[in-house]
Amino acid sequence: TMKRWPLVEQCTAQYLSTCSEANTMSLIGHASSAINNAQSAAELQEFYRRVTDREPEFTFGDFHLMVVDSDGVVRAHGDRPEWVNKSITEVFQSVGYAVMPESMFRALYEGAADREEFFFQYNWQEAGQEPTPMLGTSRVAEYAPLGEDVAQRIYVILPRRDMPAPPVCTTVTDCPENSACVLMEDRTFGHCHCNARFAEALDPIDTGCEGSTDQVLTCVAMVNSCPAGTMMDGATGECVACSPGTASPAPGAFECTPCEAGRYQNTSGASACAPVMPGFFQAGSGQVDQTPCPEGTAAAVGGLAECEACEPGMHQTMPGQTACVTCEPGSF
Repeated sequence: TMKRWPLVEQCTAQYLSTCSEANTMSLIGHASSAINNAQSAAELQEFYRRVTDREPEFTFGDFHLMVVDSDGVVRAHGDRPEWVNKSITEVFQSVGYAVMPESMFRALYEGAADREEFFFQYNWQEAGQEPTPMLGTSRVAEYAPLGEDVAQRIYVILPRRDMPAPPVCTTVTDCPENSACVLMEDRTFGHCHCNARFAEALDPIDTGCEGSTDQVLTCVAMVNSCPAGTMMDGATGECVACSPGTASPAPGAFECTPCEAGRYQNTSGASACAPVMPGFFQAGSGQVDQTPCPEGTAAAVGGLAECEACEPGMHQTMPGQTACVTCEPGSF
């Protein structure tokens, strides 16, 4: 019976770390051994099924194996079962991947495995998404049943997101000053991330392991030099134009201020809200337009939150007026 090297529980493939490398090598090594030990086509197909069905022996959290034969056909995948029995080219076409052709991608993972370098870098980008830097780990196994004239090279691949890992946490007390513990979905752990208006500074810890970048997190207060009419995005530190209905009158704003009642702004990037014109009003805040005074009311000046009703002996039959009209003799 094959035994898999123990996996680190509080670990994810979303970041590069000592634990993610350990889990990757454990799963890939275990899968490679299963291929090497298979003594029939039925055993090999059963291995493919177990990987694709995400059985715990070959899948852990978001660590998913991809198994590709020597012809570049996906035979098993722990996260995308719809890729099974498709060529790399067909997989790329199905998701709109156009960063590189099949020949280049195969050269990366096959070369890393054949030279026993194991690691290869690439960008993954499906249609309509931003590119994600990835670090793949690849190992080649051989299906060669005893007593049979059969030998097939099979590649086992496991991708991780090529980003340094913030410190792991389970509660906010695990995190440094000015940061919070952000738990991963459906997991009992997360990672420390700086609070809004603080920039993350990650300093690597030398673990001596290739492909691992454990980090110490420091949160540094952002310097806000954004001009009037914009605000600083507390997550990215970038200046963002104020949206319609808001404004920022002075430089260095971290948020734009909604227009008060009686004022509006219909453009983005404004440093001030405009008062509504005479004959109009605006009762709400954060508005992008002005509303004409209804019949029976008027607004003699601009900047009003509501129009004034016509006094007795006065009337107004038109909307958007600045004054009421005296009733004609014989009427009221």
